[in-house]
Amino acid sequence: MTAAHSFYKNYKIEILIFILAIIARCLYFGLSVQAYQGDFIGAVRGADGYYVISQNIIQGHGFSGSITSPYTPDSFRPPIQSYFLASSYTMVGSYWLAILLLLLAGSLVPIIAMHITKFIFESRFIIVGTGVVLALEPVSILYSTLFYSETLFMLFFTLAIYYLFSYVRKEVWYHGIFAAALLGIATLTKTVSLYLPVLIVIVFLFHFRNELVKKRVIAAGAFILIFLLVLSPWFYRNYRVSNTFGFTSEEGVTLYTVLIPSMFAVENGTTWQQEYDAWTKNGVKGPNSATVDLNSLYIRESIPILLAHPWPLFVLCMNTAVAFFTHDGMFDVIKHVGARPDRLLGQPALFLLFSDPMKLLGFVWYYATTPTILVLLMRVVWFIVTILFFLGAVLILQKQKFTFYPMMAFVTVLYFLLITLTIGLTVNSRYRLPIEFLIIPFALYGLMYIKTVWQRFR
Repeated sequence: MTAAHSFYKNYKIEILIFILAIIARCLYFGLSVQAYQGDFIGAVRGADGYYVISQNIIQGHGFSGSITSPYTPDSFRPPIQSYFLASSYTMVGSYWLAILLLLLAGSLVPIIAMHITKFIFESRFIIVGTGVVLALEPVSILYSTLFYSETLFMLFFTLAIYYLFSYVRKEVWYHGIFAAALLGIATLTKTVSLYLPVLIVIVFLFHFRNELVKKRVIAAGAFILIFLLVLSPWFYRNYRVSNTFGFTSEEGVTLYTVLIPSMFAVENGTTWQQEYDAWTKNGVKGPNSATVDLNSLYIRESIPILLAHPWPLFVLCMNTAVAFFTHDGMFDVIKHVGARPDRLLGQPALFLLFSDPMKLLGFVWYYATTPTILVLLMRVVWFIVTILFFLGAVLILQKQKFTFYPMMAFVTVLYFLLITLTIGLTVNSRYRLPIEFLIIPFALYGLMYIKTVWQRFR
């Protein structure tokens, strides 16, 4: 038996799922370029500023999101995505290599997710089902074709979780190093995981609470240290740029220019854009202009304002939490291939349900008679997935108690949910995307339970 044949025999399912994922992404990418009438850059650049920063790096203007001189250093976005785009462009003289690598990275994530799932579940249905769902998940496909940071982040993040789980099971020291370093690289790609290492260490020490020998305490400390060492060059860069020791301006900017306008929109019955425009007209700096030294100031000023409006803040957080789990993302998926609907809701569906249910019904009917019915269908799907996820979570806790792997999965989902609460009305499926590899297996476990109960009582 040749090595190639042996490899195929051992990893046949993974290979087939990878092929399925790459075909789905390539087909969608072709449709998006066609929708942009052959404009490759228009189809892939996205709206998050990474393309502009990469162009400034290529042209010698430094890490800046400015489109004209002076090129102010960007303190909002972490570096890896922009340098990935710039280096890929430099290697071949175009962005084609970057998009090819993103397509491949997005197709690898379902495979890594399958191997993470094996740490929690033994069911072949759940393991393979997780791979298939993630290979075909529309929002994941969309972001595999755009210059946002989600796809690279998911690649590094899933690898970090895999090596973390592997270290806990085998206690192979270099797996712990890989986990910490990859989590640091993921954070340099997307800042959302900045505080997750603290929770990882807490769950790790809790799991080994009855066997808390010296080497495990040292391992926990080493995990944090390696993570911080990976981040340290960016801390130093920001200190040189802003004379402030900080990682990003994102936290303060998000609270001050996203969450507060969202809260006022709920309180005043207006839109987020209206409140944002009113809030920032007096010189408040947003993502493209705020520097690291403003981060602590914006946080200090935001908290009293938010606490002064407890009821609209509570309503807003409940809406954001529901949207985190149930937002389908299909509007962006179909819009990117030229199927944008002519009518928009203008506010969250949950708010419209209580304020003007007839208007909501009118939108439902409109969507049902157009290709955008996919928006409604996927919203229903994600409501079902959410219910199944929580069912699966309860069941696995009853079965496995508080063992490391399910606990770490739940804590990670909760962490991403809490981080997402800070973005208020701007929430969409993009913020759930990085941890769908943890949600889907538990949803499939819940589905298996319902199937078993159904067969028992038929």
